[in-house]
Amino acid sequence: MSDDLKYPFIKALTNPFSAIADRMGLFLILSLLAATLLTLNAYIFSQTFICAISSLYASAHCNSSLAFYGVYLLVKFFILSVFLRIWYDTAFLAQKIDRTYLKKIPLRTFKFFLGLLLFLVLNTIPALSLYLLIIRKPNPIFQVELVYFTFVSIGFLVPFVMLRFYSTLAEITEGKHITDMKEILQKTRYKMSKIILSFCLLLLVIFVIFLSTMTFLRLHMGGNLMLYNFFAEISFEWVGVLITTLLLNFIRTQKEIFGS
Repeated sequence: MSDDLKYPFIKALTNPFSAIADRMGLFLILSLLAATLLTLNAYIFSQTFICAISSLYASAHCNSSLAFYGVYLLVKFFILSVFLRIWYDTAFLAQKIDRTYLKKIPLRTFKFFLGLLLFLVLNTIPALSLYLLIIRKPNPIFQVELVYFTFVSIGFLVPFVMLRFYSTLAEITEGKHITDMKEILQKTRYKMSKIILSFCLLLLVIFVIFLSTMTFLRLHMGGNLMLYNFFAEISFEWVGVLITTLLLNFIRTQKEIFGS
């Protein structure tokens, strides 16, 4: 049964975009509100867009404290969690934002926030593996070198393994029945190449969007620095919200394909 399940490649690639296009009004309202809060967060912690521009860093009053930056990132991820939680509930679960929903949102958002942090940590394991390979000192014993290289290199496979279980992440988000792991493995059997390709193509589009935004904002740098910084910051944050929404929509699409 599972081997006969075909992977709808076009659907996997286009659904993240069509989900936004079909609910454009809702997305614009939620994303602009989220971008505004993220912009306010950047100003509070002195981590605005021009802090990333070396020629303007000195005049931007940026905070260089790592601890301060860490708190800034946690607040930023929490704001994103609130937005993504509400987007998922309203766009895919048809929930209405009323008093009953607002009473449940703090706990649901906190759980989603923790899940998002875990998701990010797992996806940064390849970076840790690369770092460990770079700083390692060659061992004259070949067997030790081989074991070290093999063990550390496993970290590069973690994101690809996670891709296979993206449908499970969506089910956890919805708080519904979780498809048995064995069933997921059967359903995704012989389909990993297409899953990886569709995800990589989505990442390519995301990279183009990000690069285009950065290029546009840098080319239009000038004039009143305060106005430019505000426009650049809120634009950058909105694009960030768009990108994270596309990734969440991809996860939801995997659930529609492989979930129960």
